[in-house]
Amino acid sequence: RGKAWAMYMLGDCYREGVGGVEQDLQEAIRFYRLALEQDIHVQGVASCALQLGKMYLNGNGVERCVDSAIEWLSKAHSSGTEPWATWLLGVCYRQPSHLDDARAFRLFLEAAEAGVDKAQTDTGWCFTQGRGVEKSYAQGIAWYAKASQQGDPLAMVTLGALLCEGEGEGESEGESE
Repeated sequence: RGKAWAMYMLGDCYREGVGGVEQDLQEAIRFYRLALEQDIHVQGVASCALQLGKMYLNGNGVERCVDSAIEWLSKAHSSGTEPWATWLLGVCYRQPSHLDDARAFRLFLEAAEAGVDKAQTDTGWCFTQGRGVEKSYAQGIAWYAKASQQGDPLAMVTLGALLCEGEGEGESEGESE
């Protein structure tokens, strides 16, 4: 069990260039993959899948590949311990090549309910735009407010703009526009 955690930590050291090693994304990927040979429920293994998914989604150290990002993020999501993987999986389904508004919304909402500020912002966006869910400024504003309370700058700006524009006025949280 400790072996997977150690490989995860080594992967992080190489990814960040800390702990006495030079940054080397290929070595980070190698250690993450070694850790992933363990059961996904072993401590650190789901985190490796999350890191690999992020690397594929952003093209860090590997060629950008949304399919590979989805594969790794799905493994991390299935562990039930990585709400950030859930949010990033939703981000994958907002990519033009994999656009699925309903799936993205469900994943954003799941991660938002787990407290991920970026997911709360994206859930607010889905509600205010009617993407994957019925349009509701009141619900959107409520999610932007939650993310703002956690310090998400995009949520703060968007919330301020919506309130200044008077969006959601006269709409109860259960109603949509």
